[in-house]
Amino acid sequence: MQPTPQASVFADAEHALQWSCEVLRRRRLPKLSSLWKEVSDEADAVARAWEGEKAVELPHGAVERLDLALKVEGALDELARADSEAARLLRLWAWGDWADEKRLWAALAMKEKLRRQGVHVRLSYRYSTTQLGRLLGCDRGTAWRRLQVALEGVGRVLVARGLVVVAPVMPWEEEGGREVRRGEFR
Repeated sequence: MQPTPQASVFADAEHALQWSCEVLRRRRLPKLSSLWKEVSDEADAVARAWEGEKAVELPHGAVERLDLALKVEGALDELARADSEAARLLRLWAWGDWADEKRLWAALAMKEKLRRQGVHVRLSYRYSTTQLGRLLGCDRGTAWRRLQVALEGVGRVLVARGLVVVAPVMPWEEEGGREVRRGEFR
């Protein structure tokens, strides 16, 4: 099934995952919670990145945004059936300490323990490639490559569902006879 350009919403799988994660994170953390105060600056910066001219408008209503975010998360669930490690990696990358309840409670417990010792720490909003590398037992370059392969996998599902405009491209290209990486390490 070939998606129509009007039905496609996102440019690539990375943007689709980041946007859906923000929508679902805002629904999960009410603005009155103490955790919201901690992540509000980052969440506002991410929301500002989505403003501007888009080829296709993102939904304005809360129900429509939730529906679209759940469709993207459904693509991640479909990827989990085929490759659970890739889906887990994408969840950790996009959600950080909020990836699952067990991880969130462990991070909150560690934060409280350190707070009592006088150390101020923040929960990880997203996991960097360095953090992913530590979890995978590899260096950050290998973690970045695995992340790109996982994004390509979920990108194929999103293209089939008509949510992504084009198929994802590999993170390196030939420019001027040499291999150039388009990703950033953190």
